[in-house]
Amino acid sequence: MTGPRPWRTLGSRMILDDRWLKLRADDCVTAEGRSVSPYYVVDVPDFVHVAALTAAGKLVMVRQYRQGSRQVHLELPAGIIEAGDGDVAEASRRELREETGYEAAVWSPLAVWHSSPARLTNRQHLWLAEGAALTATQDLDGAESLTVELVPLARAREAALSGEIDSSQHIAAVLRVLAELDRRQGRADGRA
Repeated sequence: MTGPRPWRTLGSRMILDDRWLKLRADDCVTAEGRSVSPYYVVDVPDFVHVAALTAAGKLVMVRQYRQGSRQVHLELPAGIIEAGDGDVAEASRRELREETGYEAAVWSPLAVWHSSPARLTNRQHLWLAEGAALTATQDLDGAESLTVELVPLARAREAALSGEIDSSQHIAAVLRVLAELDRRQGRADGRA
């Protein structure tokens, strides 16, 4: 038995080309020979999530309005990797500083995954920032309105599992960070 095989892309048409996203229609043929046209793909930049941990063991989170859902959400600091960022690490540091005013002493990349591989081209880069301390004021762009919250790890776990954190990307990121912290402490029981 063979596994899934890639589709062939016979052509692509750009439907929308904007600074925030590109939408294209691909004309595809599956490995089994079935036509799939058009197949819409959204090309958006990679982005970062930062799990910043203070010396007191609290997670630096933000409560932020999101127009797509038209709701306020509890999230990790996050944002796209901009053209001026030297690399993913620099983008992570910038996003944490801009959204929260916090900076951290020790940075570790934890994970890279696709946010929605069926339709989106981008990847999410998760970083753990330890020793986070408030060093500046927020430097928000014109579209951002958010507040900073310091969340104990046990509460962050409960928020991810109860639905208080209700974005799948942020749930996955918080649980991945907590699993890493548990691993470092030699805990397999999942308690923070």
